[in-house]
Amino acid sequence: MCAHEPSYTVGMNANAYPTDREPTGRAEETKRLARILQVITLISGAPRRWTRAALSERLEISERQVDKDLQIIRHGLRCELVHARDGYYFTRLPELLPVCYTAPEALALLTALQFARDSGALEQGSLAGALARTEGALPAGLLPLVRTLQSAGVRQSSQQQHRAAVLSLLQTAYNERRSVRVQYETASRAGERSQRVLQPYAIELHGQSWLVIAHDSLREEVRDFAVDRIVQAELLDERYEIPADFDPEQHRGAGWGVLRGVHAEPRHIVLRLSADEARRLRDDKHHPSQREEQQPDGNWLVSFEVGITPELVRWVFRWGTGCEVLAPEELRAMVREMAGRVADMHERKTDGSVCGTLPPG
Repeated sequence: MCAHEPSYTVGMNANAYPTDREPTGRAEETKRLARILQVITLISGAPRRWTRAALSERLEISERQVDKDLQIIRHGLRCELVHARDGYYFTRLPELLPVCYTAPEALALLTALQFARDSGALEQGSLAGALARTEGALPAGLLPLVRTLQSAGVRQSSQQQHRAAVLSLLQTAYNERRSVRVQYETASRAGERSQRVLQPYAIELHGQSWLVIAHDSLREEVRDFAVDRIVQAELLDERYEIPADFDPEQHRGAGWGVLRGVHAEPRHIVLRLSADEARRLRDDKHHPSQREEQQPDGNWLVSFEVGITPELVRWVFRWGTGCEVLAPEELRAMVREMAGRVADMHERKTDGSVCGTLPPG
């Protein structure tokens, strides 16, 4: 949990519980603590969205039990929790200390921090701080890994450093509901740059980079923006609210990838993949509509209900000869055309020279 105010040392004790309490076995207390932390995560991640009834349905407990958990959050953990008509929200969260990890949990944390560093999701100062604050809770055998992570920061490229700085600013904007003025470089129109004010609604990992879903002042609509194309960003004092009915999945709809601004009617896409390529594709869920079916010959049929966009064509093409488009014919023709252009380019004769300054090997 993050703190914006002076920290508190939190201990779960008998005084923190209402009189009408659950069974006191250790397993029950652990289960309840995990649930309370889940409630805090849900409300802090989506302020004014989670009502008592919604929490009851999500956690599969009674509304009465939700009330008990909220009382612990308010009075035991000293979180400033406010009840509004459209849902609960926090005005302040204390820092929850101490934190203890099992060895597998500590290893998972280290792996996540390493991924955050390598993907440019975390700037080096924050990474060092996170490691320093958790070091005392880690088993001694994992401390060499901590040292490795702390000393590996020099490997971040300038692009990763920029990405981490922009992500940090966007996360602050999202948490505090503050607008951001950005200079954005478009993927089309020869990289033309434009200035706009964004109100972040969600920040998502996309492939090897990040995506921010935000209301765009320039287009006056909710759009997707690739974080790597944000050239400059400035945090503003202007406040905003995320609409209560905003749903990232509904926003995503039949769109594909980061070019959701390219609207296209959903089509029934059917691909036939070799066993090897299907194994790699099935490692991830590429779209909510993804369906898979293995065939007697070992190949797989994979289908989607998505719009046909240039990004989808490029994604299909990347699977090479291990993927055949069965339907619709329009997509099949577009992939065939792209393959023809690539073949033509590689059939041209060259003079054997290499332009540029890249060294061999």
